[in-house]
Amino acid sequence: KYFKIPEKKITVVYNGTDTDIFRPIPEVEKDVDLLFVGRTEDRKKGIGTMFEALSMLPPHVRLKIVDGRIPKDGLVPKLIKQFGLEGRVVIIDRMLTVPELVEQYSTAKVAIVPSFFEGFGFPASEAMACGLSVIANAAGALPEVIGTDGRSGRLVPPRNARAAADAMWEILRDPTETQRMGNAARKRVQRIFQWDQAAEQMVDVFKEVIHAADRRSRAA
Repeated sequence: KYFKIPEKKITVVYNGTDTDIFRPIPEVEKDVDLLFVGRTEDRKKGIGTMFEALSMLPPHVRLKIVDGRIPKDGLVPKLIKQFGLEGRVVIIDRMLTVPELVEQYSTAKVAIVPSFFEGFGFPASEAMACGLSVIANAAGALPEVIGTDGRSGRLVPPRNARAAADAMWEILRDPTETQRMGNAARKRVQRIFQWDQAAEQMVDVFKEVIHAADRRSRAA
């Protein structure tokens, strides 16, 4: 848009997510309803809307936040106090290994990605690979990752806490639907976001560029 490049000249190659590493762990207890993974002090991650939405849900609904860099005077403690969510937010504020992160994904029922912008959205694709449906803003690349058909998750308007709360409750109130969407989410990652596919597509792009350069060279 800004560089006035025609969309038809742009090739998109998605990042991959290793579904052998990021996978459901059935033996791990699901001890929370919602999970957020990311940098909470990054304001474009939209956690204010997420906390506001949580405050609109029944008191038994709990959220877990995984972020190894939460300041004691940062946004998380301030928002918990602002929205009266004491006792409803579990905080994992240490750096995790990849296996530990995978285990944390398996402790939740639904993942929340309330970002206003994502170039791709690894927390979304990783959660999906671990069998979680995702509620996310219809912003950045998130609609491409999650899909727009509603099978793997729900897209909501940015900064709309009411819409986010409604989407959370719609999925959580029906355990069968929660599981079905989680299964669909993992299948979507397995089908579209694999590293071998990304590598093959990048090779195709390189070949196309080389051939175009050869054609220009011969024409000159």
